[in-house]
Amino acid sequence: MRPPSPGRTARRRRARSRPSAALAALALLLPAAGCCVTPPDADVILDLGYRTPEQTFFTFQVGMRGDLPRLEYACLSSDFRGRNGLSQLAYREFREQWMDENPWLRKGVAEAAVEARVDLADGVVRLDCSSYGHAFQVLLVREDFEQAWSGDRLVHDELIEEFSRGLIEEPRDDGGREVYAGTSLPPEAGGAPLTEFRIGREWKIDDVRQADPSEGPPES
Repeated sequence: MRPPSPGRTARRRRARSRPSAALAALALLLPAAGCCVTPPDADVILDLGYRTPEQTFFTFQVGMRGDLPRLEYACLSSDFRGRNGLSQLAYREFREQWMDENPWLRKGVAEAAVEARVDLADGVVRLDCSSYGHAFQVLLVREDFEQAWSGDRLVHDELIEEFSRGLIEEPRDDGGREVYAGTSLPPEAGGAPLTEFRIGREWKIDDVRQADPSEGPPES
């Protein structure tokens, strides 16, 4: 890995907990498979991820259908977790109260169909959904991040201000590109050798809310 250019803009960082796309989703599912109502099959597991708003919502639905709080939690944005004071453990209690206060959540979200996608701003998308005649909206935000592992130990996991500032691209004479990224590890990472470094962009759920009844259900 080549170091980033010295003039790169400083990045905003926040501690976070992030799984590693579909393979990490599989790791999330396996420990809880015994308590699933309907354990997802292999094809469903391979479709899990956070690369698009629709894929993230599908992953959240799998979590709800299988009663998998860890998978649901992984779909939530850092701001959602912060606003509600959530850790992975606290989410288990939060979700019960959340669903008790919003009865349509448990069954409605799990069986919902996405009727429309609305791009509200750069990095903000709303999915208009319907289920059993009820309409609701899922707001998703884009999160850029960097992550480093040493074996099975996560030594660095932070949000970055902008994906393009963490990934450096240089054109080659033959029309290709040189692509590289770099980061600054915190002291607590120690001197352990890195076995994996990721920089990525994912979509996470920032809010789920019932649509205004006066608007009526989204048209199919």
